[in-house]
Amino acid sequence: MAQEGTYKTIQSPVEGEFKDRGSKFIAFLFPIKSVDAFNEKLGEIKIFHPKCRHYCYAYRLGNLGETKRMNDDGEPSNTAGKPILGQLEKNEITYVGCVVVRYFGGILLGTSGLINAYKCATIEAIDVAEIIEKVITTQVKITIPYNLSFYIMDLVKKYHYVLLGYHAAEEVDMTIELPKIYREAFTNEIWEHFLDLSEARAVFKTQETFLKNIEIIETV
Repeated sequence: MAQEGTYKTIQSPVEGEFKDRGSKFIAFLFPIKSVDAFNEKLGEIKIFHPKCRHYCYAYRLGNLGETKRMNDDGEPSNTAGKPILGQLEKNEITYVGCVVVRYFGGILLGTSGLINAYKCATIEAIDVAEIIEKVITTQVKITIPYNLSFYIMDLVKKYHYVLLGYHAAEEVDMTIELPKIYREAFTNEIWEHFLDLSEARAVFKTQETFLKNIEIIETV
């Protein structure tokens, strides 16, 4: 199980293969960030494997794998997409797609045989994949008077957050990437520091006013 504030995915694309009674099942497992990215990869696989009988697949997206889809592509209902998705869920990996192509060997495998074949091909791919844990991040865009920006920069350095953008004029616009679970603590720490500064209190009379200068950009 992934730790709080993280999710599990795979490092890079891998393949797995399973054979049964002349039929060959090749699983293509790959990281994705969107449905469009999955569809693009599916299209590439179809181009490189034009003689396959079926292109069955499943994918999971979202930090909790809440966005998911499966497709049997002409195989009997729930004999292909469901066992593929089942293995993605069993291994708790998300932002990942798996396409299993089938080269028919001339012998019908039956319902149980198909379920086993698509499951095993997916397992073969997962077994060779490098499963990694990634931090769920968010971006915080802050607009602040220039003379108040230095403390925020000190916090960024202190916690090793990532400064993605910085533009200074009379005000400073900065975009900071940090672990999502620390976002509220980060903005609270800034506000608590500002309470001790008369120049900050003059600009931001309430925490609500201060928070209006912060834009949260959800990321993956």
